[in-house]
This record gives sequence, C-alpha cells and structure tokens, in this order.
Amino acid sequence: MSLLDGRVVLVAGIGPGLGSALAERVVHHGGRVVVSARSGDRVGALAERLGDAAVGVVADVTERDQCASVVEAALDAFGRIDGLVYNAALIPPLTPVIESTPAQIRDAVAVGVEGALSLVQGCAPAMATAGGGSIVLVGSAVVRHPKPGFGAYNVGKHAALGLARSLALELGPDGIRVNTLVVGKIDGERLRSYLSEMADRQDRSLAEVEAEYVSRIALGRLPDPVEHADAAAFLLSPLSRSITGHMLDANGGEYFD
Repeated sequence: MSLLDGRVVLVAGIGPGLGSALAERVVHHGGRVVVSARSGDRVGALAERLGDAAVGVVADVTERDQCASVVEAALDAFGRIDGLVYNAALIPPLTPVIESTPAQIRDAVAVGVEGALSLVQGCAPAMATAGGGSIVLVGSAVVRHPKPGFGAYNVGKHAALGLARSLALELGPDGIRVNTLVVGKIDGERLRSYLSEMADRQDRSLAEVEAEYVSRIALGRLPDPVEHADAAAFLLSPLSRSITGHMLDANGGEYFD
C-alpha cells in the first residue's frame, strides 16, 4: 500500500519549488491532489502534468470566498478531503520589524494566518465526516531563530505557528491532526536568487556564499524540494497518526532542537 493511498490532499501555494514538489509527491505516494495558487498558468500546467489524479483551482488565499471555492472544487472532484498542505507565502520585505509598516504586517498575517484559517474552516467539516484528517502548515526556520531584517515575515510565521497549535488542540477530538513543517534552506531558484543578492552585497562570489551556507548544514548539502515534500507526506500519512501540534524540522541538520 502506498503512503497516501487514495487520500485526497489540497495543496495551497504551488510555486515552482516546494509547492509543486508537494503536489507531485502526494501523487507519487498514491494520493489525489487539488492544487491552488493565484497563477492560472502555473495551476493549469501542474494539474495537466499530474493527470487524472489532480485538479487545479485558481484562487487567492486572502479572499475567503475563493478559499471556499477551492474546498468546493475538491469535494466536487473527489468527494472527500483527507489532507491540507498550506504553503502560501509572501516574499518577505527585507525590512526590520521596527521599520515595517502596518500594511506589511497585515499582509504577512493575511497570507500566513487568515488564508490558512479560511481553508481549514472549509476543510475541517469534510475531514471530520470522513473520520479525521491531517493538516500541515509549512513554516520556516525563523520560528526557531528569527532573522534580522525579515520583520513582517518573522511575525507572520510565528503567528501561523500559534494558529497550528490552537487548531491541533481544538480539532483533535474530530481526529484531525495539525502540524507545522519547519523548512530550512531549500535548493532552488528562490534560494539561489537570495544567495546571489547576498554575494553582491558582500562583494563575494556566489560560490563562496553558498559554501558558507552549506558548511553550517550537517549533511553538507542543500536539501532539495522533494526531500521537504516527503517530510510533509509523512505528516499527512497514517505513519504520523499520533503526532499533532508538532513542529517537524526539515533542514539537513542546519540546527538541532
């Protein structure tokens, strides 16, 4: 039997890196997936690539009615919802929190917390009817060690962690588990862009900056999106059936907790 055999998982936030890998690994592990993002081209291309096991829905998670449409589409297509992976995020403004505007904080909370809550509120009744489910909120290493200059992003991710813990407590009696996947560095376009920017700021080569980052990771390499997506698949699967309210670190050994 496959890890997610027959399970229906909604994946919100399917960027070119981790988001797409999350959807692909759900299908790889035997599940069916509903993929959602604001980009119609990206949603359509991914759903087409995954075939009959996938349905794509274009939606903005900050709009509550659009979140409801994603849930409705999942139920129309597959008749049930067993899992939700919330991966929607904003590229953080590199601004200290003391210099952040109220709008920047609101935007971070709208995407990190309000969107997640809207989708959970939509999915939870269907999960409860099915006898339970698993919700994974994709977090960040900033909840372990906040980074200077990532003010609004730090606030949003810490708020999302509080949401996950509250939901785990409240939804547990319905058999619904809620966990946070705390991701570290993910090899890919976004990280390469960030490292390149750091190299320019420090007047160093990209290779030097990357080697410095890798030197802090116990495995001696940057984990790729598939490795993080498989950690999410574990949290969605029956193998983690007694785990809820937990933060699972996926970082290659960048830090230990």
